[in-house]
Amino acid sequence: MRKYKSDIVINDCSFFAPCFADLYTKRPVVNVIHHLMGKHSFKIYPLFGFFPFIFENIFLRIARNIITSSKGIKEEIQKRYQGKNVSNIANGVSNELFLLKPEDGNFVLFLGRIDVYMKGLDKLLEAFSKVKNRHMALKIAGSGKKSDEKKLVQLIKDLRLEDRVEFLGKVSEREKLELLRTCLFLAMPSRFEGWGITAVEANAAGKPVLGTKIKGLAEAVLHGKTALLVEPEDVEGLRDVLDLFFENKELRARFGQEGRRWAKRFSWESISSEQFAFYRKVIEG
Repeated sequence: MRKYKSDIVINDCSFFAPCFADLYTKRPVVNVIHHLMGKHSFKIYPLFGFFPFIFENIFLRIARNIITSSKGIKEEIQKRYQGKNVSNIANGVSNELFLLKPEDGNFVLFLGRIDVYMKGLDKLLEAFSKVKNRHMALKIAGSGKKSDEKKLVQLIKDLRLEDRVEFLGKVSEREKLELLRTCLFLAMPSRFEGWGITAVEANAAGKPVLGTKIKGLAEAVLHGKTALLVEPEDVEGLRDVLDLFFENKELRARFGQEGRRWAKRFSWESISSEQFAFYRKVIEG
């Protein structure tokens, strides 16, 4: 990093494998923070969670210029650490999503990294096991650590959902678009989230979202218009919305149409211009 001749360094942050770029170079650095973990790190790794917890706090003290997709995270950083140059810039979505012709399959979709705790997959499966309509399926697409994937498969077996839940593993971009096009709706029951790009992608594809009332995700969708949000870990709430979306085709269609209108504000044309404006400001400063 010291040797490489660049105008600016963009550091895409991970507190599990932190790069304290501000210490390694005199060049301007912009740090991209997707989410803050806080004490959630101890839930994910009871023993080793201490390290990302400490790294996050050290990093936030050192970092000078920060981009975060969530307004809530921006406010939290500014509250905890004075004098930071923090900008709230959302993530962009592909224009391909707006060209999809939505159809109703017979399944609910989870799409994302397989992290059972963070993504609330344990609560989603528990809620799905209690729904009234036993003819609907749940498809889970994504990959993660082997331990999380094994835990997911075991949860499906323990809840006796093998005939209604399909774990697809990692999917291609084309397969992802087809899943978004043909699902009934997207389920995103995360315990914490940086923003919720998958939720916006689902809205862009004309599909409603079942999510949780957490920082980031609550900004990515519109509760009551493009999505229905429940409290994190609220199994009964998840079950009720699963049943509601299952049974109400008119509601799904209305939320999907409104979702497409909402998601257009996150086109890469507008997002990229905001990012480059922030880069120029950092370089000039």
